[in-house]
Amino acid sequence: MNDTDRVYALFMQANPVPDANLLPMTRDEAALPLMEGSTIMDAQETIQVQPTEEQTRGWRPVAVAAAAFVAVLVIVGGSLMLLLGGEGEPVAAGDASPVVTCDGETCTYAGPTTITPGVLRIEFVNNGDRTITAALWRMSGAPLENELAEEPAGTDVDLTPDDPPPLGSLEFSTDVEPGSTVSESAEVAAGYTYLVDCLTTASTGDDAYHDHLWRPAAIEVVEP
Repeated sequence: MNDTDRVYALFMQANPVPDANLLPMTRDEAALPLMEGSTIMDAQETIQVQPTEEQTRGWRPVAVAAAAFVAVLVIVGGSLMLLLGGEGEPVAAGDASPVVTCDGETCTYAGPTTITPGVLRIEFVNNGDRTITAALWRMSGAPLENELAEEPAGTDVDLTPDDPPPLGSLEFSTDVEPGSTVSESAEVAAGYTYLVDCLTTASTGDDAYHDHLWRPAAIEVVEP
């Protein structure tokens, strides 16, 4: 008995049938792949496993949560772009409503930095323990360039009595006491940049001088 006969005999023993003629192939047909050196894998087809209903149900909450998260990001991003004059579009001065918040260590600016002409209202919040002098300077041309070269937006610097004020037009100057909020307004015109300054004073009387400067923003006014 050769190897083929042994394989076929073992197959018959493991899979007995009442009638051998009912087998899917004869002994010679079963031996043919062995003689030709082919493998069973050559005749197999790719089987694609489909997810079960339980798996599908498990994925759905994750997909819904991910979609909701993306939607929130789009809404928040769009709101921020609108507030800050996103996509290069300036905000009307009357709609800008920026807020400057000081805590004694920093002064931050929340609002657009490019606006169109109109009445600009700025809210100053003093959460620190020292009085803050809030000022708005109108500047343009070389004086503006020189000023921003020395003390650009974001400046946080100590001053001395010899440090001169900006060479611009002072639109307003007001004191904001600790723990208080003050709003000031100014008519802003196209072609100018308005510097927002917050300062502290070293002493009182004739010897008083500003000893620290925060410049949280430089607001450019452009034609609509």
